[in-house]
Amino acid sequence: MSSNGVVGINNSASDEVVATQKDSKGESRHSVMSVEEEVKHDKGVDFIAALPIELLSWVFAHVPNLQLVECMLVNKNWRTLVGDCREAWREVEVSSSSGTLNNAMFFKVTQAAAGHIHRLELTDPGDQWIQLISECKTLHTLLIKSTRLSSSLLLQNLRKVSPTLKRLQLYIQAVNDDIFVPVWSICTHLTHLALYVNQIRAIEDSFDNLPVLSDLVHLSLHVSVSAMVDMPRKLDSIFRACPNLEYFENGLYPCPTVLLERLRQRLPRLQHLFWKEFPLGAKGWDRSAVSTSEELGSSSLTITTSQRLRTISMLLGARDVSQGYQICSFLAHSRSSLETVEIHGPLGIEPEEFRGWDAFSSLHGDCLRALTLKRLAIDTNTILSLLRQCRSLHAITLDQMPLIQDPFFDALLDLAHLEQLRIIRGCSRLTSDRLTYFLNNIASQSGITGSDNNDNKEQQHAPALKDIHLCSHLISNASLAALANIQSIEKLQLSGNRSLAIGDALEVVARQLTNLVEVRLITISACSDTFMINLSHLKRLERVELLALRQVSNDGVMALANNSSSLKYIAVRVCPMITQEAMTYAQQKNICVRYAKA
Repeated sequence: MSSNGVVGINNSASDEVVATQKDSKGESRHSVMSVEEEVKHDKGVDFIAALPIELLSWVFAHVPNLQLVECMLVNKNWRTLVGDCREAWREVEVSSSSGTLNNAMFFKVTQAAAGHIHRLELTDPGDQWIQLISECKTLHTLLIKSTRLSSSLLLQNLRKVSPTLKRLQLYIQAVNDDIFVPVWSICTHLTHLALYVNQIRAIEDSFDNLPVLSDLVHLSLHVSVSAMVDMPRKLDSIFRACPNLEYFENGLYPCPTVLLERLRQRLPRLQHLFWKEFPLGAKGWDRSAVSTSEELGSSSLTITTSQRLRTISMLLGARDVSQGYQICSFLAHSRSSLETVEIHGPLGIEPEEFRGWDAFSSLHGDCLRALTLKRLAIDTNTILSLLRQCRSLHAITLDQMPLIQDPFFDALLDLAHLEQLRIIRGCSRLTSDRLTYFLNNIASQSGITGSDNNDNKEQQHAPALKDIHLCSHLISNASLAALANIQSIEKLQLSGNRSLAIGDALEVVARQLTNLVEVRLITISACSDTFMINLSHLKRLERVELLALRQVSNDGVMALANNSSSLKYIAVRVCPMITQEAMTYAQQKNICVRYAKA
C-alpha cells in the first residue's frame, strides 16, 4: 500500500485493475474495472485514475516539464496527482527554447513543487528564477548558464541551499563582481564544481584563506584570457583547498610547467588531469570514474594515499616546450598507472625550441592504452623507443608532428592490441608507400588477403585495426587497395585529398569493407555517387558524414537512404551538388539528418 492509501494489482490475463482507495470520510471503497471494457463502452475513461501511484510516478517522470503543466489543466484529480508526484519534479530545466523561461503558469507550478526538485538547470534566468533556488530544500544539482547575472542575488540564494547542494555549474559570461571565492566559501559541501567565469580577480589573501572542501572530487575551471594574472599562484591555493580532488579540468590557461610538481604534491588522489581549451564541465561528471561520498553512502571520503594519474591531457604554452625534461619527469612518475596521454603543443613554435623531449621515451608502462600527440617536435627515435615499451597501446593519434618518419609504421606492427590509428595532418615525412607496406602486412598476417599462414605464430599478434583516419598525401591508389583488404575496420575517415585519380580505389574500399559502421569524408574530390551506392549495400553502416565533396549528388544520398536498412545518421556540409530535397527524402526514411548548404 502506498502512502496515500492506493493499492494496485495488474492482472495481465484479464486486464483488470483492482483499486482500494479511501473516500473523504476515511472509509474504504473498492472498485473493480476491466480497462478493456471501459474503453469499449466509455471513450472518456481516465486511465490515470486506474493506475497505481508507483506507475504514475514513472510515467510522469518521463514527461517534459512544460507538458506536465498541461497535464495539470485536465482536471482537479490530474492537478493533484502531478503536483504531488516527486519523480515528476525531480529534474527541472528552464530555458527560452523549451518555452518554460517566461511561462508564468510554469513558474507558479514549479514554485509549488520546489521542495521536490533534485536537479535544476537554468538558462538566462531572471531574478524570480534565481530567488526560486532558495525554496528548493532538497536541491542536489544546480546548473546556471547566463550572459549576465547579479552575483549578490545568486550568492544570497546559494547560501540557503548549500547544506544539500552537491553539484554546481556556473557559466557566466558577464558578472558584476568576482564570484569564485564567495562561491567556494559558501558551498562547502560540494563534490562537483564547474566554473566558467570571465574573471578571478580576488586579492591574494582571499585565495590564501580559501576553506578546505574535503568532499570535492571533481573541479572544472574555465577562465577568460583577461583573468590570467598570477594564475599559477591562484591555482596552487585552489589545489591546497581541495586535497581529495580526483578529477581536475582547466580551460584556456596553458599548463605551466612550474605547477606540475606542486600539483603532484597537493593532490595525492588525482586520477584525471585535463588542461585543454574546451573543458567538459558538467558533461564530464558522469564520464569520470570518481568515488564521491554520496556514492559511498558516507559523510566523509576514504582517502587512498599515493593514488597515481590515469588520464593526462595537457595544453602547453610557448615557454613550456623548452621544459621537456620536467614535463616527461612528471609523466614518468605515474607511468605504472597512466592509461591515456594527450599532449598539445602551442602554435607557431619552431622545432629547435623543443628541448628535453628525448626523455619522452621513459614514459613506458603496461597500462598505457591511448596516446595523442599534436604540434610537438619529437623525433622518430624517441617515438620508436616509446612504442617498443608500450605494447598495450590500443589507440594512437598524430597531428602536426613534422619530425616523425616512416620507421614509425614498422614499429606499429609490433603493437598486437592496436585498434585505432589516426594520422590527421601535418605529418609530411610519413609516406604513402610505407603506409601501404604497413597495411599489407596487417592484412596478410590476419589471413585476409588469402595467404595461408595459419601456422605462423606472428599472425596471432597482428594488429586488428577498427578505426583509421588518413589524410592528404597518405591517401593513394596503393594505400586504398591495401586498406580495402582489412575487414576488421569499422570506422573510416579520409580527409584533404583533391586528387581525382583515386576514384576507382575509393569505390573498392566502399565495396569490400563490409564491417564499416561509420564513414567520414572531408574534401575528398574523387568521391562520387558510385562510392555512395557501394556504401548503401553495407549491412552494418549507421553513420555517414560528408564535408566539401564536389561530385556527390542527390542521387548518391537518395541511393544511400533507399538501400541502407541500418543507416541512422547522415550529415552533409558544403557539398554543392546535394540539396535540401535529398536530405528531406532521407529524413522521411527515419534517418537523422544534418545539412548545411554550400
